[in-house]
Amino acid sequence: MTLWLVVRLLFVACGFYARAEDSQLLNTFSAQLISRFEEQSRAELLDEPFENVKSNIRVKSEYPQEALSSAKKKLEQLFADRTRALQTFYYIFSYKLFLAKFLDKVLLSNID
Repeated sequence: MTLWLVVRLLFVACGFYARAEDSQLLNTFSAQLISRFEEQSRAELLDEPFENVKSNIRVKSEYPQEALSSAKKKLEQLFADRTRALQTFYYIFSYKLFLAKFLDKVLLSNID
């Protein structure tokens, strides 16, 4: 912060001593030096990594309660779908097992 104030003070002081034809060059040099300083400042370096993170944030304006209820609904739907799939598999497997036992009895009874 102190370096920044010193640089600004030097530019102001040099501005008073500059001739009229040199003032445009001095202003250009001043603007370039200030922009370089700002580019390399700590604040700029700390903000850069967060720009990538900010673009990847999905929930920007969602309230926590809404996000929680939405996630809960999705989980309940997932569990319901999985339970239904397991029940269907169980019923199919039970039916095939019943059919196999029935056919065994029928076939064994025909052999006797």
